[in-house]
Amino acid sequence: MQFEKTLAIAVPKTRFKVFGKFQGRKSQALCIMVHGLTGNMDESFYRLGTEYLARRGFATYRLNLYGWPKGSRRLPDSTLRTHAQDLNAVTAYFRRKGFKKIFVVGHSYGGATILLSNPKNVDGAVLWDPTHAASFTSRKWGGKPARFVRELKAYLVDWGVVYLFGTAMIKEADQLDWDQLATNFTAPTRIICAGSGVLKDGCKLYFETLPGKKDLKIVPHATHYFNDRAGMEDSVFRLTEQWFRKLATAKPKSKR
Repeated sequence: MQFEKTLAIAVPKTRFKVFGKFQGRKSQALCIMVHGLTGNMDESFYRLGTEYLARRGFATYRLNLYGWPKGSRRLPDSTLRTHAQDLNAVTAYFRRKGFKKIFVVGHSYGGATILLSNPKNVDGAVLWDPTHAASFTSRKWGGKPARFVRELKAYLVDWGVVYLFGTAMIKEADQLDWDQLATNFTAPTRIICAGSGVLKDGCKLYFETLPGKKDLKIVPHATHYFNDRAGMEDSVFRLTEQWFRKLATAKPKSKR
């Protein structure tokens, strides 16, 4: 793997930039890594996944959807739609730079981000246990409902670690038609589902409603981060690589 360099990409018609780490050459297929909600690109799952793909000949870009550098979005000001908008800016940027094959991989809310993004910008996707039917206002998956804090003008979410979310993201999750989220994402997509996770039914629904080339892999005994036994993360990375490799080497269909 080459040394990664920091790369900031401007989001058109906004004052924001997406900050990430890039390595590779435009002659390679590119894999873009999208983290989950409250996460960041330097969490081990995303860093190790990026390294796995880079060692096997892919260019890589792992990004932060919010952060501390000047020009970054803040989590309380973000929504799933701003995530998708920023991902569109990233994929369009690399297409302009001459990358012929661009793939995206997203975990959890990052998977939902991909489904809401522009499929025309990419040549394929892999979703790692993508979020479905999220809600911050109801007691779901064992979590406490979000609590509005008037003084902060934000919702406090207590998941053991306390987070602040903006009103727009809280309302969006309850109003979004999650069952229709995959219906417009036409890029070839593989879903890798945690077999013992709470999103299994959502993964199956996404698979059923994806309109294009698709594949579903269920990892037995896995929960959301696929770290329930030794080698499980590598099995997810391997399934991801195999899908992208298949798409990267596929011969274009002949025109009649």
